[in-house]
Amino acid sequence: MVGATLDAATTVVFMLKYGAEAEVHLVIRLMAHILGPVAGAVLGKIGQVVFVVFVGSLWRPWCRWLILLCGALYLLASVSNHFELL
Repeated sequence: MVGATLDAATTVVFMLKYGAEAEVHLVIRLMAHILGPVAGAVLGKIGQVVFVVFVGSLWRPWCRWLILLCGALYLLASVSNHFELL
């Protein structure tokens, strides 16, 4: 949840600065166009986390590792947004 929260926060700041077109993730970009950058990024990130938990629940032995991997990827995405690496 920490990685997803940081990713959502840095995505909002990034999209407010550069516009929704700068977002790489297609669904979050679309939601930002429809709902605005703040609501689009937050609701899109909630949808991503729900999907990760759902997929993780399908493979219970891998659930912990899958969620930890996604959390680490969310942290890396927030670092990328913060330092504007893309």
